[in-house]
Order: sequence, then C-alpha cells, then structure tokens
Amino acid sequence: MTGYDGDMASSRADGTGRHTPPRLAPPPLHGAARREDQCRYCGQQVAHGALCDGLTCMTRDRAARAEQARRHTQAQDEARGARITARLSPLIAALQAEGLTPHLVPHTSARVVPVPVHLRDAYLLRLDMLLAEVFGPEEETHLAAAREDLAKRQAAAEGAGQEVGVLACVACRGMCCATGHDELAFTDVPTLAQQRLRDPELTAEALRERYVARLPERHLQRGCVFQAEMGCTLDRNARAAICNEFSCSLRQRMMAGGASASRAVAVGASFSNDNDIAHAPGRMRHARYDDGAIAVAEAPVPDPAP
Repeated sequence: MTGYDGDMASSRADGTGRHTPPRLAPPPLHGAARREDQCRYCGQQVAHGALCDGLTCMTRDRAARAEQARRHTQAQDEARGARITARLSPLIAALQAEGLTPHLVPHTSARVVPVPVHLRDAYLLRLDMLLAEVFGPEEETHLAAAREDLAKRQAAAEGAGQEVGVLACVACRGMCCATGHDELAFTDVPTLAQQRLRDPELTAEALRERYVARLPERHLQRGCVFQAEMGCTLDRNARAAICNEFSCSLRQRMMAGGASASRAVAVGASFSNDNDIAHAPGRMRHARYDDGAIAVAEAPVPDPAP
C-alpha cells in the first residue's frame, strides 16, 4: 500500500512515541467530484490529462489499466465459451445423459508435421550445453539448489486433480505448450539436476539418452519439440517446472470441479471463424478415461440445427 502523499506506507511515530497507521490513498475521483484539471487519484492540479506524475498515482493507474485489460479478456473468453457451449450443446447433453461431467477446454487445430531438423538440432545443442553445466565444476551447487526445490516440483507433478488435468491437455492438444517451441521445451539446469537427485548413478550420457529417446518423429506444427499428437512425450519428472505447474484458467476450473477422473470428460473445439462460432465449420475433440486408458474422439463439429 502507498501513502496519500506518495511516500511508502510505513507507520509513523507521533509526538508520544507511538506509531500511527499510514494514511491510505483515497479512491479515484470521478464525475462531478473531479475537475478536469485534477488528478483522478489524488486530486492534485495537473496541467493536462487526468493523472499527475506522482509515483503512487502512476502505479495505481497502471494497476487499474491492467485489471481493466484482465476483465476485458475474461469477459471475451466467457462470451466465447458461451457460444461454443451453445454450438456443442447436443454433444454436451449426450455426455451428460451417460452420467459424465463435460468440461470445456481450449483447443488448437495445428497440423501434425515432422519435427524440423533445425528444431531438433537446436534442442540437442541446448541440452548438451546444460549437461556440461550440470556435470561440470559447479555440479554440487546445482544439486544443492535443486534439492531445495525438489519437493515443490514433485507436489506439482503428482498433485490433486492431475488425472483430470491430463484429460484437459489431451483434448486441448497444447495451446500453451506451443510456447515451448522457441524456449526449447523450457529444459533448464534445475530440471536436469533433479534427474540426478532421483538417480545418483546417472551419467551425463544416460541422461542425454533419456531425452533423445523421447524426441518424437512428428509434432504439432510450430509447437514444442516434444509436443506430439497425444501430448507431451516426456515423463512428468523430466519436464521443466513451468510445464508441470502452469494451468490455463479452464484447466484449473476442471481440476477444481470435483468430478472424479472416471466421470470427467474434457471437450475442446476450434472453428474456422471465431467471429461466427454459431455457423462456422469446426473440429472438436473430447477425452475421457475408459478402463484406465485415455480414450479420444475427434470429429467435425456438427452443423447447427436449422
């Protein structure tokens, strides 16, 4: 919190030696309460605009704009979700009639293509550089740092709702995973160091082979090098922290929904024209567990009822 006069809101000593609480910034001034030459936050006279050059007011304004943008994006996502739900209502009703709990998730329609040679080579070059560091002169420092973070990563990889979360990712096909293309799967020193902690006898050559063996022949176009048709080809313990810890809002909602993994169904759909979801051609994919294995169904989105 910041003080009304622009100073940090630390407590102040009064004449008796006691500390008084900080003065908090007042709410923004709007409408008739603010003149055109006043800052909307502190009321100070300004030459032009509605914002003074005080650090407190500028910080509050940036925060307000960020919150406004977040709400706008959320409203757009909710409106798009409502249109998709309406378009997929026959499928959703059919799944519910089976006693299942469908959840709407994102979906990418990226094509499956051969992994480009340059991407594979770039990843292996990066992997070799990381291995040289993890097994190099500073290895004890890296292992000590990884040891402190190991429990947190393990909890993220095995936390509650992960089974349901896997369905969301399979139905989505990894929209967020595509950022791993330029980031080379986010593989880093802590990830490799933690592999050594789990297997102290592991050599650099054996660890390298673990990753090489998981490189797929084909992946989603412009996606992560490990982003195959049915999801990430790496074991969870071999993935970077961000891969196990990040969830989009719809995946979070699905994981927190309380549905058992055996009854949950993730439903994703994409359309040729997002501005006309009610009528545009589209593809849909839904994923569920069937006898412990993930069953995936993919088909064109049915035409809307006349």
